[in-house]
Amino acid sequence: MTQYWPAKRTLEKLACLCVAALLASLSGCGKSDSDMVTAETSKYEAADDQSGSSDQTGTSDATNGGSMDSSGSTANGGSAPAQPPALSSDKLDSHEVPDGTPDELLAFIDKMDKELMVIQQDGAMMSQQGRSPAEVGAMLQEKMGSVAIAKLKAADKVMGGEGTTPELRRKAIQAKLASMGLLTQLSGGTDEWPDKVRAFAQSLTLDKDPQIALQGRTILLGFRLGDLKRGEQNHEILKNEVRSLLANEHRDRSVLDITQTTAMEFQNAGRLDDANQLFRDIAAAYKGHSNPTLAAESENITDWLTIQELKLNQKFEAVTKNEAGANEALLAAMKTV
Repeated sequence: MTQYWPAKRTLEKLACLCVAALLASLSGCGKSDSDMVTAETSKYEAADDQSGSSDQTGTSDATNGGSMDSSGSTANGGSAPAQPPALSSDKLDSHEVPDGTPDELLAFIDKMDKELMVIQQDGAMMSQQGRSPAEVGAMLQEKMGSVAIAKLKAADKVMGGEGTTPELRRKAIQAKLASMGLLTQLSGGTDEWPDKVRAFAQSLTLDKDPQIALQGRTILLGFRLGDLKRGEQNHEILKNEVRSLLANEHRDRSVLDITQTTAMEFQNAGRLDDANQLFRDIAAAYKGHSNPTLAAESENITDWLTIQELKLNQKFEAVTKNEAGANEALLAAMKTV
């Protein structure tokens, strides 16, 4: 059976998440390449969403370099520099985080983002100068880790500070998730940061802000897909979680991405009937969505399901092989579309 591959779009971002990335950022935050399944780790590409999304869990590839697997390659096809042994978070705390208003702290976070770009440029220059991958990796790990810790602390101050509006709090949460995603990547395969991301996502599910709570759930679903691949999660539980997410009135791009990725994982496991039913549920949930790109994705899924139900791929193949009655069978099927 042909697997579902949605239309291509530009991969926007990935942090921990999923962080959703998922998360989408988020996009993985596991202890290995199978710990957290995201659109990227499943080689998923969705329809182009030019409008972007302010509640994604991830950060741009320029910030975190993509999701790294156990081989040292990134999910977006890049190759990460060889990394030295992981540094603990207490050795990365060299940036002083100022006190200030939420706006001032967010400005500090923006400054740290610019510093990350400079550090990456320095790393590229070191490579061009012939410095060893280990030396470049050590520099990137230490300096980027220090910046990420500073961002995380500033984000915590915003989230817990007086006068923080819901909008500023959401921005702080995105900054924290992005920082945790980067620290996960720099952690050298240790459990420290993936475990912290998972715990933070769990806390977000209890948030009073429904969009933030939804984001936490999408991140956790990514982790649970990783659990599933290791035989530590039940398919029925995941099916129920997908349907619960689809029923949420705030369902957005991150929910669409992670639920489609879940359906694809069901395909990979050979649970084709369950996978197709999940795709039907997804298509129904996003039919007529206020975001036209997401509504178009619903139509895309519906068209794909129709192709599968009518077995059009097989009928086209029969025509190319000049099988008897193939033309008639194909034309009859096409008339029903």
